Amino acid sequence: MSGQFLRLNGEMLNRGDGQGGIFSIVGECLAFDGETITLKAADGVEIQFLNQGGLDLQMGSFIEVMGAHSEEGNQAFIARELGSDFDLSLYNELLTKVIPTRSQYFA
Repeated sequence: MSGQFLRLNGEMLNRGDGQGGIFSIVGECLAFDGETITLKAADGVEIQFLNQGGLDLQMGSFIEVMGAHSEEGNQAFIARELGSDFDLSLYNELLTKVIPTRSQYFA
């Protein structure tokens, strides 16, 4: 856990991590039609979110989505752009190798 929310990749989200709370997921915006966001997460898994925050996103941009899971699906409340040269594989290593072994620094 980082602060008061989990930092997840697509596999973690799909297996149910983050249920009942707020989570963060980083990836590339593959599609955005104003209502639905399709994100390629740091581990390559595609995730869809319902746009609940009036977000305006650009396809191809790297973003961090703050959201929650509900019965209707994944809800996106906040998204921030992370630049055009974000290294998703390095971020995924942080999620899968560093945070689990050094959780005291991310709590």
